[in-house]
Amino acid sequence: MKTMYTVKPLEHVLIILADKALQQSLAKWLTSKAKLIKLCDNFKTASLMIKNCRFDLIISDYKINNNVVIELQPKEYPNTNFMVISSSCSPEDAFLLARSGIQWFYPLSMELKDFQTRVEEFCSTKAAVEFINIRTFGGLRITRGGLDLTFSRKAPHRLLSILKLMVALGGVNVPIYLICDTIWEDDDGDTALSKFYTSIHRIRKLLGKETIELKNQEVSFNTTLVELDVWRLQQYRAEKLTASEEDKALYSNRWLPEDDSVWLNTYRQIYEAQALTIIDSHQKLKVHG
Repeated sequence: MKTMYTVKPLEHVLIILADKALQQSLAKWLTSKAKLIKLCDNFKTASLMIKNCRFDLIISDYKINNNVVIELQPKEYPNTNFMVISSSCSPEDAFLLARSGIQWFYPLSMELKDFQTRVEEFCSTKAAVEFINIRTFGGLRITRGGLDLTFSRKAPHRLLSILKLMVALGGVNVPIYLICDTIWEDDDGDTALSKFYTSIHRIRKLLGKETIELKNQEVSFNTTLVELDVWRLQQYRAEKLTASEEDKALYSNRWLPEDDSVWLNTYRQIYEAQALTIIDSHQKLKVHG
């Protein structure tokens, strides 16, 4: 089983919150988890602190006195993780956060214990990141570390729909708005975006935190940790390679035959047509009844 280990020791933490009570609560709780905890209530002071000390984690308000956390220029500190909380955030604001390098965003309405759980997950000193394989021909099948992903209770159909749509759209640089418009077509923009970020958090719990990337208003699978059968199909076609017998058998199956969602129909036609170009001419797509 291919497994990578990521060590993220939590030593220095900066908390930038205007709410003193919340600031003190988080600081008290983090005392046993970090060697140094700094507190401030404005971005000007925070900027000076960041320049003088390397922080592993910064927990910050989105906006304080009309100033926003993006002014701290997160991309200049690639080894620092920003967790942003806010009482409200428009889709445009959320996109700006993602573009600036901030991927951890939580609503202020979240219960403190739930936020603490998110920090606990982040603080894990040894987190196994297992390779993910997503197969769509013949039906959706996901393996993590070589083992099939199974669900003890009801399958998370909404999360699986998001994964299917990401695969359909190529798996990299998928516009977030396309997913929101497709999966939550009856919701307004703010509601759909909120549901999207909640779903991405759940998908990361399902597949591993490092497997999903958010950047520039787009979502992607991490290509170093995730393998898609449609990517291998494209490689066969682009490099004019001869498919293995195992892959010929795989690509002779229908694409996601179990899902009759209208928004998948066009992609099904495209992928099945592409599959026909690499399997033997006498083979035909299997029909699943």
